[in-house]
Amino acid sequence: MKMYTPDCLLGISPNSRVFINLWTLMLNEYLREFNYMANCANMNLDVSPLYDSISLQWSGFNHTMPNYINETIDKVLKMQKDS
Repeated sequence: MKMYTPDCLLGISPNSRVFINLWTLMLNEYLREFNYMANCANMNLDVSPLYDSISLQWSGFNHTMPNYINETIDKVLKMQKDS
């Protein structure tokens, strides 16, 4: 999945690269405990900042993968409220 956002001038401003790299680090830290449980079930999430978007890639084989994807998206959307 790729997330595109025009609000931080991603891909346009040099400052946006710094912002998106920091945001990615914060997201990985925020999801660390959640992802640990998923890793125990052989599921994985990779969050990568790209030039003009943020890539979220899930991998693994488990019958609960759709739940993991939905819960991850919910957590990303709730991250600001929880911080």
